[in-house]
Amino acid sequence: MNKWIAFLCIITGSLMAADNDVVVSPRLSVNKHNKIAIFSEENKTDADARDISAFEASIELEFMRMGFNVIDRANINKILAEHQFSQTGIMTVEGAIDAGKILGTNAIVVLKYSGRSGVVFSSQMKMVDVETAAILISASFSGGGLSEGRGIMSVIGAAYHKSPSSVAKLFFDKIKAQIKK
Repeated sequence: MNKWIAFLCIITGSLMAADNDVVVSPRLSVNKHNKIAIFSEENKTDADARDISAFEASIELEFMRMGFNVIDRANINKILAEHQFSQTGIMTVEGAIDAGKILGTNAIVVLKYSGRSGVVFSSQMKMVDVETAAILISASFSGGGLSEGRGIMSVIGAAYHKSPSSVAKLFFDKIKAQIKK
């Protein structure tokens, strides 16, 4: 019986394990790409607005801790409105690059988020050079497991779920490790 429980735990763990990947381009330079704007890409999931906001704020703080100058989101909307640029807080990478040029940034960061009740199901982050459109950072996280399961599988899977701020920290721990190389 104990062998079956151990086997079930191993299989369950592998099915529910969180998956994340972060790649940093050697072209990334805090000095060259020192002024950035952060945007959220269109997301048609039923993610909680508070979770999206918490994820954006956590990403913003982590970039600031690394020495980047981040344009305040409230000012982004004002500047883009003056330029009659359609800005709803939701955009594509291409639109964000155009907005980044208007804002005078060196790079833009585009986020995707899916989650509910403080639990991240999946998230993505891309940092793109405004001049060349080269991807400087690509990061993704998938919480894995059963996001809305019931019973023992849901309880076991809860150990693998991450909050918006912990996913941001996870991204930046890997980013910092790659930059130091």
